[in-house]
Amino acid sequence: MTRTSLQYITDVKEYCDFILSSLAGKSYEDFTLNEILIPAMERVITIISIALNNALERDTDLTVGMKNTGRAILYGNHLLKTTYSEDPNVLWDFIHKEIPIIKSEVAKILHNKDILHCQTPTPT
Repeated sequence: MTRTSLQYITDVKEYCDFILSSLAGKSYEDFTLNEILIPAMERVITIISIALNNALERDTDLTVGMKNTGRAILYGNHLLKTTYSEDPNVLWDFIHKEIPIIKSEVAKILHNKDILHCQTPTPT
């Protein structure tokens, strides 16, 4: 089964939600002391990067609504190619600065596509 760009964008939103809910109420110290949390967040960011890349391969018009896509893809590719955990400061900053923006951008895309899909054509 071939996936559509919107399916990938939906995945991105769900993974952004997962990251933000997983870290809700956690301090930086909580984050760095949890041995499983850092590699888990790295993995999820890598999945977001792959999903964004796949969505953009199928629909290049998506870049219009997504300003932080390139940064997310590059950072995810970097995480994918490294065999060590990222500096927790860099990861923490990326999560808190970029993930909410990416989530907002993909939510707008999904909302706009939903509106377009629900509109009925006007008779001529």
